[in-house]
Amino acid sequence: MTLRHATLPMRAKTMKILIFLVAGLLAACASGPTPGQLAAQAYVDANRPLAIAGTLKWSTYYLGLYEKQQSGGAPSFVLSTTNNLEATARRYEAGQISKKDFESARRGAQAEVAGHYENLATQQRVEQQNRQMLAAQQLAASAAMLNASKPQPVYQTPQPYQPPGNAYVTGFLRSQSVNGTMKYCNYSNGAVITLAAYQLCPMSTN
Repeated sequence: MTLRHATLPMRAKTMKILIFLVAGLLAACASGPTPGQLAAQAYVDANRPLAIAGTLKWSTYYLGLYEKQQSGGAPSFVLSTTNNLEATARRYEAGQISKKDFESARRGAQAEVAGHYENLATQQRVEQQNRQMLAAQQLAASAAMLNASKPQPVYQTPQPYQPPGNAYVTGFLRSQSVNGTMKYCNYSNGAVITLAAYQLCPMSTN
């Protein structure tokens, strides 16, 4: 079987898998790409065009990519996928599978890696939400403990102002006297009420 895969143009969808493998590595590191990951990306940029042009075998390309990814700390599922693609490329180059089968294997690898990264992203979001909830709970608990340690104010019902003397003490009528046109009512609390002589003294007063 004549090997023509290196000279045949690749469809856009299948070409994306190599970029996706490295892009996934870069996205996995929240603090930015490491030197090893940048080296893997540089390898892809320099060698993928050669594989497309037919001057570099795909099996050789995948082997080199695997080594770059391994040294760059790629996840195990990425390394496994690249290793499988290298073996598939060797079978293609040996005429054991068709170009259609080779491209199908690459599409399957792309979908598998995408699924892994999607699961990782979901797991990271859940873990981040859990950390935020835990931090909020700890902050609320600390605030509650701080408030509990503070002395609590004692509220007292304000008492009405009472002037000196017994003005607000109930007094009962003790005696009464008349002097001319005025009557004087004397009470047990010391209060004295002055009335007209013809008026009756109240029985109590405060």
